[in-house]
Amino acid sequence: MADSQPSPPVEAPPYPIPVALLGGVPTPSVDDPISAVFLFLFISLAVVHMTIFQLNRKKSHKFVFSGLLFGLSMARSIAMIMRIVWASNSTNVRIALAANIFSQAGVIIIFIANLFFAQRLFRAYLPSAGWHKATGLALKFLVGCVIACLVMVIVTVVHSSYSLDRAAQDKDRKVQLFAGTFFAILAFVPVPVILSAVLISRHKRSNSQAVSDDTSSSSPDDKQPRQAQLMGSRASGRPEKFGTGRLRTKVRLILFTSVILTLGAAFRVATNFAARPANDPAWYHSRACYYCFNFVIEIICSALYAAVRFDRRFHVPNGAKGPGDYSAGRQSATSGLGGKIEEGSAHAAVAEEEAEGLHGVGPHFTRNVNTEEETFGPDGEESEEGTLGRAKEEV
Repeated sequence: MADSQPSPPVEAPPYPIPVALLGGVPTPSVDDPISAVFLFLFISLAVVHMTIFQLNRKKSHKFVFSGLLFGLSMARSIAMIMRIVWASNSTNVRIALAANIFSQAGVIIIFIANLFFAQRLFRAYLPSAGWHKATGLALKFLVGCVIACLVMVIVTVVHSSYSLDRAAQDKDRKVQLFAGTFFAILAFVPVPVILSAVLISRHKRSNSQAVSDDTSSSSPDDKQPRQAQLMGSRASGRPEKFGTGRLRTKVRLILFTSVILTLGAAFRVATNFAARPANDPAWYHSRACYYCFNFVIEIICSALYAAVRFDRRFHVPNGAKGPGDYSAGRQSATSGLGGKIEEGSAHAAVAEEEAEGLHGVGPHFTRNVNTEEETFGPDGEESEEGTLGRAKEEV
């Protein structure tokens, strides 16, 4: 009786990922130096954001987004450490699985931060719509979807590594593709939200300007209707400022970061749609694409936010609950010279600049000085208020 051949040993889970991964399997000679550089950068950014957070906390300036970006930097530092460990243990599937999860889990922090920044800009340009209950519920819904999608990605990645059922793996992949597509769309959401708010606000200002022009031409000698029209124009179309700096700078900052974050998220999900076998990766699975479309983009966003002091630019007063609260909080913040200073006046502009250390001009020099917005309007066009001010000075 012939001896039966022993069956090959069954490989224990977790099983190796059958498709090519973005960045491939790391090697110590190539990935260790690169990962070490990124590790240093992320730790440095973590120190910067935590320092800003603690300094603001001591001044009762609550800005949780500095803490969120500190969390992002620490999560990315762990991802770099896991990649270095994986490079030295390339056959360890558990380490590869953990490194893959940490590589996907960090960037959503910036997505969430940008959603809140977009909401603040939307409220500044369109206070009535921005403070509507539906807008707040929509933001909460999106944040909840982000958390749900992240949980789904982690669960399906782990499940597909512990299952050999082809049908189950296909379902897991579909869930991952859905979540990746959702993240790419989410990264782009601030762009249409902010642009629509700016355009609608500008349209309202132009309509108010046209109404005030008609009133002035019909009753040039009546000052009371004229003043009422000017006040109505400011109330209906003028954005509510918040934080420090110009609104257009805030808009450009969020638009730029949203676009590059969308680029990274879209590239990552596109590589998942165009999956290749693990032994036949494509050019888009290269290390250069992995590091650039993941960590370089995140470092640019995190460093840029710290450099422009986003904790000051996007700070809103505590307890803001409706239209006008942003301006009221900014008024109190710029009243350091003593006395009540009207928001949008020349005295408020000088007070803000003195608070920021930009110049030392005293309040007594501001009697006949128009602010930039009073002269040119919030979007660079000369406003009617500025024209009246120049006419009075000439007289």
